[in-house]
Amino acid sequence: MLITAAAGGTGQIAVQWAKKRGCYVIGTTSSEEKAQFVKDLGADEVINYKKENLDQVLKEKFPVSFATFVSRHGSVNPTYCFSLELT
Repeated sequence: MLITAAAGGTGQIAVQWAKKRGCYVIGTTSSEEKAQFVKDLGADEVINYKKENLDQVLKEKFPVSFATFVSRHGSVNPTYCFSLELT
């Protein structure tokens, strides 16, 4: 499961929840400090989107599909999940 904003409040909960449900968790974050924090929460992988190309990394590591949890701060509908199929 890909969790965006994994170091944020909702993202932290999502990382821990997904791990407890047995998911392979990939978190996105914007700094090395946040990446370490997300790893300490239990994420299997963390992508620093300021240093790595998110699209490229996902296509290389997960060529078929993955589930996604998106947390958007300040949004009317702040949290949603969906599944992506990569072609």
